[in-house]
Amino acid sequence: MKKKVVLLICLVSFVGYSQSKEFVIDWDKSIELNTHNSTIEIPGFNEENFSFDPISGLKYITQWPSDRYIDDNSVELSN
Repeated sequence: MKKKVVLLICLVSFVGYSQSKEFVIDWDKSIELNTHNSTIEIPGFNEENFSFDPISGLKYITQWPSDRYIDDNSVELSN
């Protein structure tokens, strides 16, 4: 019985543990991108996280260091 209780406590603590991280985007002035034919104005924010590609659009990019396996299907993006 003791083994079952210890196993149950371990499983509950494993399921209850989660990682979370909050990102704050500081919107700056708009950025003008010039091409041969046109000019595109896009919103600007922190330069180290900024990425823009005409095909995929505007992206916020950051790295989250982790020493564990992360299941891509369990990630939740909110707000």
